[in-house]
Amino acid sequence: MFRLKSLLCFIALLVLPIVSANVAKAANGGMQLEGVNISGAEWGESNIPGTFMVHYIFPTNAEIDYFSAKGMKVIRVPISWERLQPQANGSFDAAYLGRLDAVINYASAKGLKTIIDLHNYGAYRNSTLGVPGGQPNSILANFWQQIAQRYNSNSKVIYGLMNEPVGGSMTSTTWLATAQTAINAIRATGSTNLILVPSTYWGHPINFVELNASVMINVTDPGNNFSYDVHQYLDYDGSGSHTDVLSPAASAATLSSFTAWLKAHNRTAFLSEIGVPASAAAQDSLGAMLKYMHANAAQWDGYTYWSAGPWWQSYMFGVEPVNGQDTPQMKTLIANLGSTPAPTPTPEPAP
Repeated sequence: MFRLKSLLCFIALLVLPIVSANVAKAANGGMQLEGVNISGAEWGESNIPGTFMVHYIFPTNAEIDYFSAKGMKVIRVPISWERLQPQANGSFDAAYLGRLDAVINYASAKGLKTIIDLHNYGAYRNSTLGVPGGQPNSILANFWQQIAQRYNSNSKVIYGLMNEPVGGSMTSTTWLATAQTAINAIRATGSTNLILVPSTYWGHPINFVELNASVMINVTDPGNNFSYDVHQYLDYDGSGSHTDVLSPAASAATLSSFTAWLKAHNRTAFLSEIGVPASAAAQDSLGAMLKYMHANAAQWDGYTYWSAGPWWQSYMFGVEPVNGQDTPQMKTLIANLGSTPAPTPTPEPAP
């Protein structure tokens, strides 16, 4: 009996790292992160470095107060790489960094998490990362190493590696190498913070399955705390540039094949951009998508709606309050916070 117990313990020790890794990965998800983008610090890309309050802005305490009071748990703050780090591999600009610090510190004190969103489309100074003739992957690693060294002690900070990496001869293979270099640099600092890893081809879930999945499944994270980062707008082409909207069933279906892939591979994801116009039909579709995500919460960390920010008050998808009033989209987000919906009908095939 003693020998049998010893053998079982030995086998358990061999298997434990594998089981622990799977449990840790499965422990992500749960729709714990529901919130909004607060855009502005990335504005004025044709004016670098630009002038604060003229070409770009940062979220204010009042905005953070508003969204916190509405039940939001996370804000995504798009930033400009060139403003924060004027020279590749160089030190950070003190003024821009100070404004980012102020947002993170205030949001953290309110109990909100903050996603630092490097809103650069896979490039630095208009030169694509990780491709022949482009920028070396090492400069992205340097950026995230400095970020991680600064914010590692704050578990409420989330690292969004890159917004919508595209461009030039970038492929899923070149982007995987770029992203992996940045992940390794973050973890080398001792960071345990959540990392959001996007894919190329605009980050649409259906594009992930069709064009990225076979490569991006190879993401490795020594800290075992990452999720895939995707975007899905509900107009006909998913671009977020039209006022038409998919039906509720079709809206949920935009996520269905990707959700199945996540489940099959024990992975999780975060929807960092979604937006719809103010029509009643659009609210039905947005609500259907959010209910679908809650119904599949093991695969989804949550979302950040696009977008808030004082320069977005006339934006067709906006959730910045107008004259102190919630927009229709904001009301839909509030109505679906932490929901535990009834089983959703089988969605229509993805468009």
